[in-house]
Amino acid sequence: MMSINYLAVAKTVFEIEIKSLMYLSEMMDENFEKAVQLISQTAGKVIVSGIGKSGIAAQKIAASFSSIGTPSVFVSGSEASHGDLGTISSGDTMIIISNSGTSSELAEIIEYCKSISVPTISIVGNKNSFLYKEANVALLLPPLSEVALKVPSTSFTLTSVIGDALVACIVAAKKVTAEQYRKYHPGGKIGASLAKVEDLMRTGSSIPTIKSGALMSEALILMTTKSLGCVVVTDNVGNVLGIITDGDLRRHMASRLIDMIVDEVMTPGPKTIEAGLFVFEALDHMNKKKITNLIVAEDKKVVGIIHIHDCLKLGLEIVES
Repeated sequence: MMSINYLAVAKTVFEIEIKSLMYLSEMMDENFEKAVQLISQTAGKVIVSGIGKSGIAAQKIAASFSSIGTPSVFVSGSEASHGDLGTISSGDTMIIISNSGTSSELAEIIEYCKSISVPTISIVGNKNSFLYKEANVALLLPPLSEVALKVPSTSFTLTSVIGDALVACIVAAKKVTAEQYRKYHPGGKIGASLAKVEDLMRTGSSIPTIKSGALMSEALILMTTKSLGCVVVTDNVGNVLGIITDGDLRRHMASRLIDMIVDEVMTPGPKTIEAGLFVFEALDHMNKKKITNLIVAEDKKVVGIIHIHDCLKLGLEIVES
């Protein structure tokens, strides 16, 4: 029995799809810009439709548009003529996906859109098809080879990537900010990654602070009671002067440690972060500096402290450089 080199098969798939993506990049022309303009000027909804695997790609594209604040819905091409055409209304923009471009159900959607003056964008692989010729804007897929039999694969990848590119352009056109994006993603790991430092930081009496000139015996008690493994050293008006961590204690371990003053032990001029930055930025900094606490400061005054475990509890991950 002949053995099969599955790794070689996989690499062939990658090569086919990568080449198709490069070809697609070369083919994109002013029609793509026209499609972006139509979508960005849409007063109503962006409706995306397709059948089969194209329908699955359409669902993903519609969900992506909605996630950036552009109202979008998926309409099944096979169900449209059975009542779902009522989803489409004046002010909408229609995107239709079909590799062959010959589906009669999708052609009916084009005709209906024409009747109510709804502009249409087609993503299609056949330049001679009805969907290519009759859409207001047509985005042509390059000649392609599906990777196994006729199972939609390369065509699915290309249409999905076009959708990603359209979404990215609308983000740029509408200047969608991370704060706005977070409003549409309050839950899950995306929502957690877009939380602000001020949402998570310890404040008030939870901050282990001690004044310059205090004894280490006081600092050690404070480190124990606050359970953060650090103490922030400030001047009389709350300006950050330094930080004492477990590492500082080890470096100054001596019989007279408890009699030393905090200024002798602290690491001066510690890095601080602003409350308005994202939690993932704080986590990234702590990871790079190999520290577990980050002081939150405003005009050099300590307003909070964020611990790496607080970030990890949100489901965020440390990503090694």
